[in-house]
Amino acid sequence: MSSCAMPQYKHTYESTKGLDLRSGKYLVNHIESDLYLGSREAVAERLIKKLQKVGDATFIYIDSVNISYLLPSQMQFELAPEAMATLKQTTDFDFIINVKASRLQDEMSWSIALPNSNSYENQSEVYIDVYDIASGQRIYSQRIIASVRNPADEGLHLTKSARGLIFGSINKGVKEIKKYSPRI
Repeated sequence: MSSCAMPQYKHTYESTKGLDLRSGKYLVNHIESDLYLGSREAVAERLIKKLQKVGDATFIYIDSVNISYLLPSQMQFELAPEAMATLKQTTDFDFIINVKASRLQDEMSWSIALPNSNSYENQSEVYIDVYDIASGQRIYSQRIIASVRNPADEGLHLTKSARGLIFGSINKGVKEIKKYSPRI
């Protein structure tokens, strides 16, 4: 007998909930995360694919463009003011999307939780911030906390790892953007 331990997602905003994706050119920055490089790139790829389905804006991953005037240390989640000024002067992008993803708790990294007497919790956190390059101002900020808890009982449970919760958070985050954004 088995059951699913369903993840829960909590969204908090430091901005309006919507983002106008009807036009514009968006640069998707490197994902700041404790995940392996391949997983960080997969998160960026999923974000771009999901956002492209929402609006007519253009989304380009930072590795696809040549930004020779900036050091990688300037292109962190918290952008240096000099980086914004350089982007404004040297690129034709309108916005930059920064994502930070963390595995907060990964007590059960398997997709199947075997029966035992202990409960466990997997938890992750994802931040999605969008900056207007022309003004240098943050125009959108969403934080998604995802968690899944397995009750201590005798059943076999299917569950998501903290890594899987990060991918689920990206899906839920873009779904929220679509829900509150102007329609095309």
